[in-house]
Amino acid sequence: MDLKSGQQKIGYGDKVASIKVRKEQNRKKLKRKDVANEVIAIEKELGIQTDLLVKSNMYSIVGLILILCGLSMPIFIIFGIIAEVFSLKAIFSSECKKQNLWHKCIVFYVKGMYNQAKAFCLRLDDEEKGRRAYKTFIKMVDKAITDVEC
Repeated sequence: MDLKSGQQKIGYGDKVASIKVRKEQNRKKLKRKDVANEVIAIEKELGIQTDLLVKSNMYSIVGLILILCGLSMPIFIIFGIIAEVFSLKAIFSSECKKQNLWHKCIVFYVKGMYNQAKAFCLRLDDEEKGRRAYKTFIKMVDKAITDVEC
């Protein structure tokens, strides 16, 4: 009987541990969702578009699927390669690089890494630095840095 009760305790402990792990995973998911929602809100507030990043990822995924489907029908390989070319063109465009820098700036800002956000923001080209969104974002970062220091 002691063996059975010992087994039950171990099983119960495992169940409690797995519940704690699941709760921690759920907290992390919610935190990621909160970060994503804040990033989207700041992008809308500043008028920054990062949709080219999504399009390049979409082209890449579609191209990969078509290439894999092309194992049964060779015509899909051609369409898959064309989609991959569009993906590479989008990824290596200067507009995509700008959007990627903006996205990194905002993500670092939301996560509280203000110095890194400012460093990425300073990497933007002169055309972007002349925009109102850049000036507003730099003011937000500077204000956050001074608030943290005080």
